Amino acid sequence: MADELGKEAVERFRASHNMVEVPIWGVDAPLNQLIDGDGRRFKEVETNLWVCLDRESGGNIAYLGTGRHGDRINLRALYVKVEDGRWLNAQTGAGAPFSDESKASW
Repeated sequence: MADELGKEAVERFRASHNMVEVPIWGVDAPLNQLIDGDGRRFKEVETNLWVCLDRESGGNIAYLGTGRHGDRINLRALYVKVEDGRWLNAQTGAGAPFSDESKASW
């Protein structure tokens, strides 16, 4: 039942948010930030888990950093913050496996 409720919440989120893959075009190594083609910056909140610093265009999606051999870094939605404030897996609807304190800092 909880998984079904989570899946439904994720589907509602998907219907109202742009969840496309984000290609990364630059890296600010001193600040440990990734930069996309629109200049948006992403900070690492957990190992290889990134959120957009611009809360207006992000902040409710946590991305997994991925790449292909010889290609650029791409960010793919892994967790989404749904309307009731829960962070859920963007595919399964399961809760994000991080402490509440950690998720609050995202």
